[in-house]
Amino acid sequence: MGKLFSLHKVNPLGDTTYHNRHEARNQTRRKTILERCNKGGRSLDIGCNQGYFSKALLESGLTEAADAIEYDESIVDPALKADPRFTLFAGNALDFPFEHNYDTVLYCAVHHHIVGKFGYTSAMRFWLKILEHTKHAIIFETGQLGEGSRWYWQRALRKYYTSDEAYLSDLCRAAGDRLESVEVIGRNRIHGINRWLLKFNLKERNESRQAEAMTDEIVVQNCYQRTVGSNNQLLVSQSEVAPSDPENLHEGVSFQRGTTKDGVPVFLKKYLANERALAEAEVGSQVNDPRFVTPIGLHSEHGLVFPYVDAGVLGKYTRPQIADKAAMSERLKAIYAYATEKDIAVQYGPSRSLELIQVIDMHPNNFFFDASRDELRCFDLELFGLNNASRNGLHLSRLLWRYGSRRPRWLLLVVTLRMQYLVHVVKQIFEPPERRVLENTVSPWGWFVIKVREAADTLIIKILPRFKE
Repeated sequence: MGKLFSLHKVNPLGDTTYHNRHEARNQTRRKTILERCNKGGRSLDIGCNQGYFSKALLESGLTEAADAIEYDESIVDPALKADPRFTLFAGNALDFPFEHNYDTVLYCAVHHHIVGKFGYTSAMRFWLKILEHTKHAIIFETGQLGEGSRWYWQRALRKYYTSDEAYLSDLCRAAGDRLESVEVIGRNRIHGINRWLLKFNLKERNESRQAEAMTDEIVVQNCYQRTVGSNNQLLVSQSEVAPSDPENLHEGVSFQRGTTKDGVPVFLKKYLANERALAEAEVGSQVNDPRFVTPIGLHSEHGLVFPYVDAGVLGKYTRPQIADKAAMSERLKAIYAYATEKDIAVQYGPSRSLELIQVIDMHPNNFFFDASRDELRCFDLELFGLNNASRNGLHLSRLLWRYGSRRPRWLLLVVTLRMQYLVHVVKQIFEPPERRVLENTVSPWGWFVIKVREAADTLIIKILPRFKE
């Protein structure tokens, strides 16, 4: 008989009627998984319900041993539990010990519930454990924002994401250079949309890529968290956070200000997913221009280490505060021109060389401006995506309009950049979703569906409060 582990149960996630409600969809997904699953020695099925995926893999010979997680063991097929090749972990998935590495992990219709019930940090840490213990592929399905705002998990996801592409791209970038490709291998109807069934193909871990971490003593003076969003993003001191504020703070990255043991002021940035820090360090190491603030190291405890810049964020300035608008226009254009011409080796997804402007996000809030020294510098070289030039062109047009000269040649550039961005946005409608996820771009049609579904559900909930779950 298969082994069985049990733990104290909290916040139950077991769903005893799931299979009956989604039998046709389960059959379609099972068929797709059998067609696209890698053959291997051991698989893991997270949230296995009755165990139909694990059973299919065992019967087809695609896996020699199947481990599975299900909160409520009574749901699982008794015949499957009796199979010596099958091992069930009964309990909260977050408590799973991960004693093996798996050729394939099936992680279907679970992650959004973990975000909703346990929060972003717990969900991301669990995702990182999955990545750490997966050899080849993760077959993944999650609730999507386009399904409306009726359910608790949708409201939780909306705290961090405005699109399904941004949500899935966040998970992809956490895999770093191990992510080889993303495939949409199926589309299954649920809650009014065709939910994607994805396959994340992983490379073997590149141990030599791990940066040599700094271990120098750093004296931390203050800790900060970043507010959710981008247009009015703020760093909030943790000493000023009120009990109600955490709802507006992003948990994926934290910041600190401090000094080295020699008294040199530094600024620190720590990602929950260390691969994100490695990617940003790699981008920064290839940029050798004083107009860009790049990391000076990666600390074992505090994350990325930057020189402290005593300057204000450009996005907080008003137009009258810019004394020489023509000079500001030239300076902005020159920085963007450098980013357009500078090639960066990117290890995320298929290895390639891309222009810096395609990779980072040159948002108005990602510039320092020191009016007293008339100094403008771009910071935040996070690997934002792989197709970001048009979005950065839009950022430049906004900066030129707000702070730059209004002479005809500059106005023409503003209009041209905005037209180029519009063309880019329209193109995204026709791009395959897996490409948009990898590149972190958004389909305007998908964004429109999200907004319409959200508005419709909000209205229905006001009329029929019991509709909200």
